[in-house]
This record gives sequence, C-alpha cells and structure tokens, in this order.
Amino acid sequence: MQKADGELLSSMFFLRLPIELMHERPNVGGEHLDAVRRRVCSSDALNGKGGGGSRKVSMPTAGRPTKRDLLDSEVCAGRVYERSRYTSAQYTLRLLSLFMGGISYRQRFFPEGKVDKKRFYSAEVAAAREVEAIAADYQRFGWLEAVGSSGSAQELADILEMNDLNPEGISGISREGLARLRQLLIRAGSAEALGLQGMRSDRMMILPGAIAIMSAVFSELAIEHMTYSDGALPLGVLYDLLGRFEHHDTRDETVLNFRRRYQVDAAQVRRVEQTALALLGQLIKLDSPEHENNVHFLRWAISLHEIGVSVAHTEFHKHGAYILGHADMPGFSKRDQARLALLVLGQRGKLQKLAAMPIGDPNWRLVFCLRLAVLLHRARDAHPFSELSVLEDPVGFQLDLPVGWQETNPMMAAALAEEALLWRRIGIKLRIRSTVPGQIAVPLVL
Repeated sequence: MQKADGELLSSMFFLRLPIELMHERPNVGGEHLDAVRRRVCSSDALNGKGGGGSRKVSMPTAGRPTKRDLLDSEVCAGRVYERSRYTSAQYTLRLLSLFMGGISYRQRFFPEGKVDKKRFYSAEVAAAREVEAIAADYQRFGWLEAVGSSGSAQELADILEMNDLNPEGISGISREGLARLRQLLIRAGSAEALGLQGMRSDRMMILPGAIAIMSAVFSELAIEHMTYSDGALPLGVLYDLLGRFEHHDTRDETVLNFRRRYQVDAAQVRRVEQTALALLGQLIKLDSPEHENNVHFLRWAISLHEIGVSVAHTEFHKHGAYILGHADMPGFSKRDQARLALLVLGQRGKLQKLAAMPIGDPNWRLVFCLRLAVLLHRARDAHPFSELSVLEDPVGFQLDLPVGWQETNPMMAAALAEEALLWRRIGIKLRIRSTVPGQIAVPLVL
C-alpha cells in the first residue's frame, strides 16, 4: 500500500512474548506427556487510514487459568488462548496494549528517514516509557522464551543472521546483535544508507522505528534473546475458523469468560434466553444454516446483556454496550463486537439510537425478541410465556396474547403499550392483539 507521495507503508507490526512453564505429567491413556503451559502475547494491527496509524503491541497479564491439564497454546485471531489437550477447552488471558509502531515512530522521530544519535535516543526513550508500565509485572512472573512474529521481527532476525551481527552465529534476535545494528544505523545516518543483507525495500522506511522499539523492549524486559516465529495474525484467523468448522467456536469461550468476570446472573440469562429463542423460533427456523449466525449473536447478546450492571444499575445497557464495543474479545472481530454492542444497547429504552439501522436488517428481529424477553422477565421470575405468539411482516411485528391476559397482567400490559409506542416512534409498528383459539383475533386496547 502506498501513500500519494509514494511512501511505502507497513501493514502491521507484531511482537509476541510467550512464557512457558514446563512440568512432567503422569501417564495419560498409556502415553507419557510433558505438559507445557505457554502464554503467548500477540499484537493486533490497529487499523489506520492508509495503513499509516500506530500499531499496538499486546501482552498478557500474569493471571493463571484454574483449569487443570493445560498442555499447549495457540494464537487465535491475534488473541491469546490456552488449549487443553484433554478437554479441548480454551482459556483467554487478559491483554494489555501498548500503542507504538515503526510507521508512527518514523513520522515522529525520523522524518525524511534521517537518523542520528539524538533522534534514535528520543525514540528509544519514548518506547521504553510505554513498556515500563508493564515491565515489573512480567519480570516478576518470568518466562523461558521470548518470540517475535510478523514483519519487523522477521526482518530484524534476517539482518542480524545474514550479516553475522549475532554473537557466535546464533539465530533470531540477540541483545548484542541489536546493539550492533543500532550503532551501524546511527553511523549510516539512514536505513537507505545502511546497505546490509536482509533489508527489504518495502520495509525500509519503518526499520529505524522497529529497531528503536525492539531495543526498548529488550532493555525494559531484560531480554537477552528472542526467537522468530512465522505464526502470526493470519494463521490465528485460520485456526479460529478451523475451530468453528469443527463446532468449537472460540467466541463461546470468550462469552463464558465475560459472564464469569462480570458475575452475570445465570438464572436470568436462562429465563431471557428461553423466551427470546421461543419468540425467534416463531419468526425463523432456528436450525436453518441461513440463520445460524443470527441465533448465535442473539444467544451471546442475551448472555452478556447485563454485564453493564457491574458498572452501574442506571443505564446499565449503555455501560454494557460500551464494554462490548471496546474490550479485547478473543475470536470476535471489531464488526462482531459492534453488532453485540448494538444488540445490548437496544435491549431497552428509546429506539431512536438504532434508527440508522436500515429497515429489513435482521438485527431488528433480534432486537425485538431480546427487548420483549427482557421486558417479560423484568420481575426476574421463572413464569413461562409459551402462550404468547409473534409474527413479522413488512411494516413491523405482531404480538398475540390470550384473552384475559390484560386483566391478569395489568403491569405487564402497561409496559407492552409503552413498548409499542417506542416502536411506532421510529416508524415500525408493533401490533398487540388478543386471541381466542379458533376465533378471529382482535386488537388489544392497552
């Protein structure tokens, strides 16, 4: 990708630091296994206009999963998982992000590609200040191996290896080799004048920033050596898709972890889910491949619809939507998170906030079922609502109630009348009718 002035842009900067804790396990199923608990941290490319934004380097905190029999780890869609060989369960570790990258550092510290000792020192200090905030925690936890992945780490490893800058011919990135490369770059005055083997023309402009950032990471985390891995974000995406194909969706694990973290009321989730799916099942075929994704999103939204209560009960739906829109959610793309946030935001209150969504969007159907289920279970009881039936037509929705339901549920009838008014204000009709089996339904006056 190139800017208008012909300046070549880098697509992503990755750094990954795994921590491996190895211990012996007894025989399992007749086989002797070495259980390896590995923590891998990987960055997500932060999208910027034209690819020229900052990049973020993500690292896991020192939290340990409590599930036993953890064997190995995988990087899925740029997030961190621990996978059990025995249970096929996956655990997500928390992520921290540091916003820095070769492109932004080029623009900030090395305009026109010029490098001198003062500019390079300023870039190193800026990167070190970012890493300093998390260095103590990681050093206390410790690690056995540091691994860098993707473009910049690969290029640095290639340059150090091909030009014999690493001591004793070791592979990867070494502290001593990085220091030698740093001095050569400052002496040359620019990456273009460096003239070393392994330098890629398409990454020339970001090399000074990459060296400065990697030097700061080595310094602040006291890393002596870093190996390089080809596995990066694209492979993580393929792994995630493979999991879904094998009927194991990493997003389910993420939702489960969020429910635990925010102490979601499991009983209320079950009540709302049962009613919402019963309503949705009257509008679409729940087991149809065509609607599979919509059913998944409704389930996830229901599971997380009350996470905002952890912030405040007042307008908790807004707090929940903000969390879902901005949190690190392994397996979910930004678009997925935006959809979840929209559903959670739309579970209650005025609907004008969703007015930008076009008529006919399948999310309206999900919002309708979620709102109605939340409303029906606002007393947080287990009362079934199997006697309700719903229909969808081009102008809106229709809710049929048994005769006499209004008299036996006056408070709920009033809430439904207000709900119908909220839908009417955005141009979507919600007709509420009273029905008797075998007779013509009549509008219900609420």
